[in-house]
This record gives sequence, structure tokens and C-alpha cells, in this order.
Amino acid sequence: MILLLFATNSAFAWQHTGHLWDRDMLPLKWYLSDYTAESLPAEYQEEVIQTSYDNWVNDAPCAQLSHQFMGVRTGHHSTGRDSTDSKNTFYYDDPNDEQGGGILGVTYTVNNGMVAFNREGQTYRYASDSDIVFSKDVPWVSTPDMSLSCQGTPIEAVATHEIGHQWGMGHSCEEAEVTAGLCEDTELRNANMFWAAPDCNTFKAAYEAGSIFTSDDIEGMTALYGPYATFDASTETYGGVPLTVCFNLSSTSAIRNVEWIFGDGTVTDVTIESADDYEICHEYTEKGQFTINVTIYGESEDCGEWKYTDRERAM
Repeated sequence: MILLLFATNSAFAWQHTGHLWDRDMLPLKWYLSDYTAESLPAEYQEEVIQTSYDNWVNDAPCAQLSHQFMGVRTGHHSTGRDSTDSKNTFYYDDPNDEQGGGILGVTYTVNNGMVAFNREGQTYRYASDSDIVFSKDVPWVSTPDMSLSCQGTPIEAVATHEIGHQWGMGHSCEEAEVTAGLCEDTELRNANMFWAAPDCNTFKAAYEAGSIFTSDDIEGMTALYGPYATFDASTETYGGVPLTVCFNLSSTSAIRNVEWIFGDGTVTDVTIESADDYEICHEYTEKGQFTINVTIYGESEDCGEWKYTDRERAM
């Protein structure tokens, strides 16, 4: 799967954890362990997770995220989290007593070792399991109750933040960056992915204003999961010369034009006018192994114009 990546404008803008989910794994499936948080109604503990996923889905539409609730794992809470069962599970009340004081929630993600891509010196790998654990003895405040009393920690703010980590988002700023005066941009300090959770009144104000995210959150998620395109050969890629090889393009967004570099010195620019232009055939007249470079230009209603370059080596 090819991912479109966007460049960051600041050394301290959005950060990534180095993992993401293969699009073949979407919608991202998740579970709940048995309900245990006494400060929240049982039915709301599921509802707020649904809402927190939807915050990302709805406010970062260019990322094209999706999720699916798979149900409650009855009798599972007492066993604690398991990073080997490939079931992304939410746990209230920290059943394994892993988290100390001052921690509201932790996302535990493992990857399958498969490299997705390399970017700016960082290797990104596909995640295989990601459990989220909310801490014990936290005075959680539900979103509906914020208007009545804002004495506590808004669970929706924390759940949305941890789900951001689960998708692959890092912190907009770390504590050390703040201390060093390197995080003065309000888009970073007010981001949902800021290192510290907002107090209840701050989250309430953002919620009532219509978005709990800043552009930093949205741009970071888009950089991971924005429009993508891919190509593959639809005919044999080996044989005697002359050999005609045909390639097919596919994309989640409209493609405007494509530059094909076939590896034998031939460059072809194609303007996409119909579905027929998603296929191209090229005749190779010399023996050898050729690396195909393709630069794809597209546009989408949610994302505007985008560009991606990829290659297939030694076809």
C-alpha cells in the first residue's frame, strides 16, 4: 500500500510514533474489557470510545480513517492487557497496576516488524496490536456532565488523545520542549496531542467551540493516512524481448496526471481523462531489470491537491 506523505513546516510540529496501520486492516477493530470504572456509567464507557474514534474520523476526513467496535470481552478484565492477542482492547481501571500516579492513560502498541516506509530518517512499521489502558482512581467527567460540573478529568479528551497514539500520532510537544521554551505555538500547545491533558474547563471550551483539535492534530494524522495511490503490473513482467508490460493505477482520490519513468530511458506523461488512462503499456526492447518510477498527481474534495512518487525496483 502506498501512502501519501506531507512535509512538516516546523521541527516541533506534529510528531509520529513510528507505527501505523496497514489500510488492509481498516476498519480498525477494537474491543472493551469488562466495565469497571465506577465514576462513569457502564453504557457511557463504550459510547465515549465510539465518540473519541469518530472525533478523528470526522475532523480529519482527509485521513480516511474507519473503525469498528467488536464487543465486550466478558471476563477479560481480570487478566489484564495482552499485546500478543491481536485484539485492540480498552481497559478501565488499570487491571495490571502498570501505571503510576499522575498518568491518565497509556497506549501500548506493538508492531509486526514489517516496514511501511522510511521518512526523514524515521522508519515506520505496521502495528499489529494496540491496547489502551485508563488509570485507576481518576475522577473522570463525562462530556454531558461538563456543563453541570467540571471537577475532574474529561474522559473524552484523554480517550481521543490515546486513540491518536493508537493511530500513530506522537505528542505535538513534549514536556522537555515546553520547559526549554520550544513550544510557544498555540497550535501545538492547544493540540489534543499535546503531552499533557487539558483541564476540564479548557476542554469544555474547545468542545463548545466545535473542535477539540488544532491544525497540528489534523495535519499530523493526514500525513499518516492521507490520499494514497498504487500501481501494479497487469501482465507478465519477464520474458524475451521485445516484451510489452502493462501497468494499472489505483487511488482513493481522483488522479489528475501521472509521470511514468520506465527505467529504460523512456518517460511518459499521461493526463487522466477517463478510466482507460489508469492503464498504460510499455514495450521493453532490451534485456535487463528495470526500476519503475511513478509520480502521481491528484486532488480530492477533502484534501485539495496532492502528489506522491513511488517506485518498483528490479521488475
